[in-house]
Amino acid sequence: MGPQLPLLVAALAGCLLPAWGCVTCDAKVVEALYHFEMEYLPSRSQELQGVLDRIKYLLNDFKKIPDLNDQHLGVVDSPTLQKLSVDFLKNLKRITNSEEQGEAFLSQIFWMLIKQKASILTTITQFQKKGFCPNKCGQMLQTLIWCHNCLKRIHTCRKSIDCGVHEVVVHELEDLVLDCELSWHRISAGLNNYTFYRVLGSNSLLLSVGKEPTLTKTMVRLEDAGTYRCELANMKTSRAAVTHFRVRGLLPSLSVLPQRAGGAGRSSPTTTTATTEYEFSTEWDLSLLFPTALANPSECPKSEDVLRGRLIGLLLWGLLVLLIAFVTA
Repeated sequence: MGPQLPLLVAALAGCLLPAWGCVTCDAKVVEALYHFEMEYLPSRSQELQGVLDRIKYLLNDFKKIPDLNDQHLGVVDSPTLQKLSVDFLKNLKRITNSEEQGEAFLSQIFWMLIKQKASILTTITQFQKKGFCPNKCGQMLQTLIWCHNCLKRIHTCRKSIDCGVHEVVVHELEDLVLDCELSWHRISAGLNNYTFYRVLGSNSLLLSVGKEPTLTKTMVRLEDAGTYRCELANMKTSRAAVTHFRVRGLLPSLSVLPQRAGGAGRSSPTTTTATTEYEFSTEWDLSLLFPTALANPSECPKSEDVLRGRLIGLLLWGLLVLLIAFVTA
């Protein structure tokens, strides 16, 4: 009986399916399997005596299923290993907490293997589609775990270092913020510095070098408009990724002029062409500056009222002239 016990342990540990081997790279799984072999199985040796041969046949037959052999790359990252381990330990605990015996225990082992295989396929497929080399541009250094020996190594994910051009619009006297960080930067190993340049024709002016992925320039002027470049360096190359920023400057909003409610100096950068260097809105409420000229026609005085007012004015001026003449006579 004793020599047959490691068979079940080996199956659960992942010797039969390549992706299962990744699970044993987790120390918690190794410890759980040790207790399973040294404590749980000996405690149920009499019950398992009659079914171990059938378990051996079942596991050998299960080994022939080729799904994982065809799909698995043989590597995972730490978050994926964590998911595999948690699921494996949960199923292992379900077995050790079970009170099933004989055929029922054999059936439980079988369904545990089926469920575990489905879970592994889902987790591995998700990792290989989204987690393996997730960078769409640049050179990413990804830390991976090789399942056959549990060694961590740095894998280089090589894509085009050109990460495109970002359009940035800023008003004069505002702060300009250029953000060079992409989603894969935080999970990439060996990142060094972000270097920002101002592109001046065929030359480049160095602006900053540091760990921060952003460049901030306060109180910008219209002459700050132009092209900027950010270069990300890692431990293997000084140009792991290159991002350009095309900055367009707008004249400041003229708050000294009253503006219509809800329409203060509106401008839409998306409606301008790439060749537009500066733009600003002139949609100010001129009616507040020239109320008579831009008054609503319905609010203008009627012609009869205007004529009556002029006649009264002439009479008053006439009376004033007569009074002056009388006094001076």
